[in-house]
Amino acid sequence: MNLDNLTKPYSEDTAGKMLSLRSLIGEHYDKAFTSMCRYNIIKGSRNSKKSVDMIGFRAIFDILDSPLNNVLIVRENEYTNRQSTFANILNCLNRMGIMGYFKVNKNPLEITYKPTGQMIFFRGMNNPTTITSITVQVGVLNRVYIEEAYEIPSYEDFRKLDGSIRGVVPSPKNCFKITMVLNGWNIEHWIHDVFFVDKETGLERLPDNIDKLESDGIDEYCDPEYIGDYGKGLYLATTNYLVNEFRDPFYDLSAKEMKKRSIDIYLVEYLGCWGNPRGVTYPEFTDSLVKPLGELLKLPYIDYAIGIDTGLSNGEGNVIRKKDKELVRSATTMVLKGITKDFKEQVALGEYYWTNEGQAVPKTEPQLYEEMLDVIMKWKETFITSPIIMKGVCYVMVDCADIGFRQGLELVARKRGLINIKFIGSTKHKIQTRIDYNRLQMAWGEYLVANTCPNLVREIKACRTGDNGAPRLDTNDHAINADEYAFAPFMSKMSRWKTFKEH
Repeated sequence: MNLDNLTKPYSEDTAGKMLSLRSLIGEHYDKAFTSMCRYNIIKGSRNSKKSVDMIGFRAIFDILDSPLNNVLIVRENEYTNRQSTFANILNCLNRMGIMGYFKVNKNPLEITYKPTGQMIFFRGMNNPTTITSITVQVGVLNRVYIEEAYEIPSYEDFRKLDGSIRGVVPSPKNCFKITMVLNGWNIEHWIHDVFFVDKETGLERLPDNIDKLESDGIDEYCDPEYIGDYGKGLYLATTNYLVNEFRDPFYDLSAKEMKKRSIDIYLVEYLGCWGNPRGVTYPEFTDSLVKPLGELLKLPYIDYAIGIDTGLSNGEGNVIRKKDKELVRSATTMVLKGITKDFKEQVALGEYYWTNEGQAVPKTEPQLYEEMLDVIMKWKETFITSPIIMKGVCYVMVDCADIGFRQGLELVARKRGLINIKFIGSTKHKIQTRIDYNRLQMAWGEYLVANTCPNLVREIKACRTGDNGAPRLDTNDHAINADEYAFAPFMSKMSRWKTFKEH
């Protein structure tokens, strides 16, 4: 493939006109574009143009490069393709000026190249039958792109996809290729273990080289003799914002500032390095973020909410079960959260924490209802005047996995005459999103905790990542969940959210 130009599929009167591939993708991804390895993994930071170049222009040029190529673009969940990879391809087609040569179908998500019938398919790993049942009109399904590959939960899930991409190809040029694009949020992930570590020697392939990444913006590794489960050849790359010629120049200033505030966030989000080599979930949390309650009461607040975690779920609404039968409630927690007037700081002002573990006389749910409402009423008495935050309607965000608890608590509240309290199911934000955003605010000193929340502080300090890259263990995080539930209604309103990118 000529990276400087490509014959553009114009009508006969403009046939032969050339389209500059270089002007679209810029520099630095030449080896990634021309790699003929079966397995291609591009790990990079935000703003490294990896998704636009590799799962946008690269996928389209696969179609234009040979009439035998067909492309499959994959994410963990099928519905996330519509607003990400599908929109990305359409944007690239428009920038290339060749949208008219493609037929777009939105249900299912498919794009067909009209001159030949070649296709670009969009599917989710959560629905494997839609992948194995794909039939192409011409050529072979030989190019696969996986966006946000970090989301794929296990190597076995990947192997199923890998094994389904096979067949007979007319020439080596039309080899089968799988390209994965990801942010290396956590080094404890199967992609690192499988592709970035040589199992025979135990040595790491392409270890993070900070000096090289800060000077060149990219580091690469290629082993054409690598033998994987279903093919040959391995290409690895780590990239960052420095390879993006089209970036906002102010992004460089943000990188320098973040390097001062949090080296961990800088290395992952700006340099593209693997994250959490120490296994700590909140490395930005320091004792300086814990303040006396009296000091925090002096801040100007605009709103507040209360979060409750019953201990029944994993924090994302999935019920935790023991031996598939017994429900486990290890702790019932509640956190009062205040938001400052400029939507800059989030402040944990108070907590309630109870666990029946190790108790000779466990508390019943009715007892917990009464105790928690006593605490809420005490909070209202304390904070209704100094600071004036507990005014108007009080929103209580209750663990959505435990509807019965929420209903029971609301019933007791009504009996006690608390009519200005609304009980709502907890957040739907992913745990990873909540962690990333809180770490960002911690780094900027905008996540504050009163010294009246000792269990929240204890959990944050003790929090560690889980197995296979899980953002945190599903234990000892109940006060954290309650804190996040209370903050959920305000997350999108916060000033720093405007420049925050979920993954």
